[in-house]
Amino acid sequence: MQTKVYRMKTFRYEITDSTNTRAREYAKEHFADEPVLFVADAQSAGRGRRGRSFDSQKGGGLYLSFLFKPTGQECDAARITVRAAVALARALERVVGLSVCIKWVNDITVGGKKLAGILTEGEICENGGFKYAVCGIGVNLYSREFSPELADIVTTVEDCIGIKTDKDALLEALTEEFFSESAFSEIIGEYRKRSSVIGRRVEVRRISGEVFSAKAIAITDSAALLVETEDGRREELISAEVSVRAK
Repeated sequence: MQTKVYRMKTFRYEITDSTNTRAREYAKEHFADEPVLFVADAQSAGRGRRGRSFDSQKGGGLYLSFLFKPTGQECDAARITVRAAVALARALERVVGLSVCIKWVNDITVGGKKLAGILTEGEICENGGFKYAVCGIGVNLYSREFSPELADIVTTVEDCIGIKTDKDALLEALTEEFFSESAFSEIIGEYRKRSSVIGRRVEVRRISGEVFSAKAIAITDSAALLVETEDGRREELISAEVSVRAK
């Protein structure tokens, strides 16, 4: 069903495989320069980074994707993900008064448990920028039973505040924040303040499978994570996975 959210063309689905997939297919034939929003009540094949699945049960949360043409500084996946994370954090505070943290690079957390995830994809031009970008966001809104492997590491907005959230109000606020005119310098500054990893010991897992321990030192202007390894070497991470080590 096609509607409007925040003056945007919006496609709503009771269930779809993935809103990111719907957005990318739409982009191949119809996309111009105006942003388009895709929202689903459930996803049968919701996914996160590195092909992981994202639990997207009907009645469980808010599942959406923004299709748009990036401009200015924000022409890469990392910066777009940073904007999405801060937009969601601001929207949650506006709508339900919930303060959240951000675990580099794409997880929204409360009390160390994952509340939401972000996946940014797109088609790359020859100059290295995006022809178009798709930013998918999944938020666990309502209390439910999770699989045993997720039960201890995820949470929901309802579990955090004790009441159900108006999904449409959150969607409207999130869309407004995502497409706000906030400068990226302001966005990355807030992202740093909300970081749950800066100053902490972390375990780093590279795409190659290599795992090592380090201290998270800072988040750079390009949204890389600066770490210091146990032998004192500093490195900027772009696409690794990190987890905070127990004290």
